[in-house]
Amino acid sequence: MDLNLHQVEVRPILPNERRQWIELCQAHHYLGYSGSFGYQILYCAHIDNTWVGLLAFSACALALKSRDDWIGWSPAMRSVRSNLIVNNSRFLVTPNSHNTKNLASRVLSLAIKRLAADWREAHNLEPVLVETFVDPSRFNGTCYRAAGWTEIGMTAGYKRVAEGFAEGSGTKKIFVMPLRKDALEILRSPWHTDLRGEEHFLFDPFSLPIEGQDGLIDTLKTISDPRSRMGRQHSFVSILGVTACGMLAGARTFDAIGEWSKNLSKKQLEKLRCRMNRAPSLTTIKETLYRIDCEEFDRKINAWLARQALKNSQARCIAVDGKTLRGSSNSAPKKPAIQLLSALLHDEKIVVAQRVVEQKTNEIGEVKSLLANMDLSGVYVTLDALHCQKDTMSHIHERGGHFVITVKNNQKTLLNDIKDLFELYGNDLASTCEEKSKGHGRVETRQVQSVEIDPAMAEMLGFPHIRQVCKIDRFARLQSKKIERQESVYVATNVTAAQAPAATMLSIVRQHWRIENSSHHVRDVTFQEDSSQIRTGSAPRVMATFRNLAIGVMRLGGEENIASGLRNNAWAPKSATIRALGLK
Repeated sequence: MDLNLHQVEVRPILPNERRQWIELCQAHHYLGYSGSFGYQILYCAHIDNTWVGLLAFSACALALKSRDDWIGWSPAMRSVRSNLIVNNSRFLVTPNSHNTKNLASRVLSLAIKRLAADWREAHNLEPVLVETFVDPSRFNGTCYRAAGWTEIGMTAGYKRVAEGFAEGSGTKKIFVMPLRKDALEILRSPWHTDLRGEEHFLFDPFSLPIEGQDGLIDTLKTISDPRSRMGRQHSFVSILGVTACGMLAGARTFDAIGEWSKNLSKKQLEKLRCRMNRAPSLTTIKETLYRIDCEEFDRKINAWLARQALKNSQARCIAVDGKTLRGSSNSAPKKPAIQLLSALLHDEKIVVAQRVVEQKTNEIGEVKSLLANMDLSGVYVTLDALHCQKDTMSHIHERGGHFVITVKNNQKTLLNDIKDLFELYGNDLASTCEEKSKGHGRVETRQVQSVEIDPAMAEMLGFPHIRQVCKIDRFARLQSKKIERQESVYVATNVTAAQAPAATMLSIVRQHWRIENSSHHVRDVTFQEDSSQIRTGSAPRVMATFRNLAIGVMRLGGEENIASGLRNNAWAPKSATIRALGLK
C-alpha cells in the first residue's frame, strides 16, 4: 500500500493508547516489548489516525565502549552526561505499510525533529544525541543511514536486566544522530555544572599518564633504588608498581599485597615491568620498602599527584593538617608514633605534600618547608589554631597567599581582643550570612559575622597582616533527643570582607572541617592506618604515601566513596581506576 509521505505525522501516544501500542509492538517487533529502564517516550506515526509506525525512546545504554570512545568520554564524564543521550529502543513500521518507499526514514526524521522538545517537557532534560542498535543478522540499518544517522561501532553483546547485565542475543551495530550541531562539544566538555550551579572539572582517568613524559612509571624510575646491584631479580619499578596497585585493590598489609600479586595475569605483570612473568615475592617487597628514602619518595609521589590534579586548573584552597600514625609506635625500644604534616587540596581532596614532624619539634616549624614548592599566589591556605603564629601568617602573606586560621586559647590575648571587637562593632559589621542544613539526625544553623581590620588596628593586635576576623556561631539540634549544642569559632585572615565576604569564609572554613572525613577518616577506617603494625625502617611512611597515592588516583578517577572504589577495583573487571592505570 503506497502512502503519501507528506501526510505522515509523528506524536507521543496518549495514555489511553499505551495498551494498543504495546500490543502492536508485541505482535510485530522481533524483540517484543516488556518496558524499558528509566525515562521513556512512546511515539506513533500516523496518517489520518491510521498508525503506520511505532517508536520508543528511552534512557541510553549505561556503558558502550564504542560510543564512549567516539565521544571521548571518561567514566566521570559519562556518569554526569549520560542523561544527555536518548536510546531509540524500538522502531516498527506496521505490516500494512512495509511497501511504502522511504517511509521508515521519513518517520525517523519527523521523530528526531521533535524529540528534544518532547523530552524536555516530559523529563525536564534536553538530550543532544540519540543512539540505537541494529541487529546485523536481520537488518542493514539502511533507513537510519538514509535519515542521516552515523554508524560508530558494535556493542559487546550484553543486555541490561534488573540485576545488572546478562548475555544478549549477539553484537549489534551502533548508530548515532546528533540533535544539535554542538552535541559533541557539549558531551566532551570537561566542565560540569551541578544542581547548585557550581562548576566542577571532570578529570579523565584515561588521560592519567602512566608511561612516557610525566607518567607514573617514569616518576617511579626517578626514585633511588636502595638495593645493592648484586642479585637483583626484580626491577625497582615493578616492586613499587605492584605495591601501589595492590593498595588500589584494597590490600592494606604486606601479606595482603603479596597474596594479591600472585593472581596477576601475564599482561598485568608485563604492564608492571615484572620480569620472567613473576611478581616480586613478599620478602622482596618488604625488604625494599624498609630501605627506601622516604623523603624522596614522599616528595616525588605527591608532586606527581599535584601535577595531575592541577593539570587544567589552579589550586583554590589548600588545607594544612597533621596526622599521627598510631600503629607505628613501639613500646619496646620506646619508639614514638610517627607524626606527619600534610597539605591537601580542598576541592580535589588529594594530598599534594607531606612531611614528617621530628620528635623534638612540632608542626609549627614544618609549615614553611611543607609549602615551599607550592605556588601560593591567590590561594587560600587553611590551618588549625596551632598555626596561629606571626611567622606562619607572614610567610603565606609574603608569597601572595591568603591564610585562614582558627584562633583559640593558644593565642589568648588575640582571642580576647577579637571577642572585644565583636562586642564593640556588633551593630557595624562588614559582612554577615546564615546557613542551615539538615542531616545525620540533626539540624544545624551557622551564623557568620565579620569585622574589617585596618593596618593600624592589626598592629595593635600584634598580627600586622590580619585584615578581617570572623565569628562563626554553630547551633546543632539533635532531632531524636531535642538536645541543642552551641559553639563559637573565631577565624583570622589577610583578605578583606570585599574580597571574601562572610558566605565565602564560611564555605572555606567548612571545607577545612571536612578534611577529617575526606582524608583522615578514609586512611584510618578504610585503609586501617591507625591499626597498621608496620614499624620497621622507612616502611610506615612509605606505606602512608602509598595510601595517599591510592586515594589520589581514585579521586582523580571520579571515585567519591573510596571504600566502594576499593571493592570495585578488586572485583569489577572494568574498574575505571584499574583501567586508568592501564592494567585492564
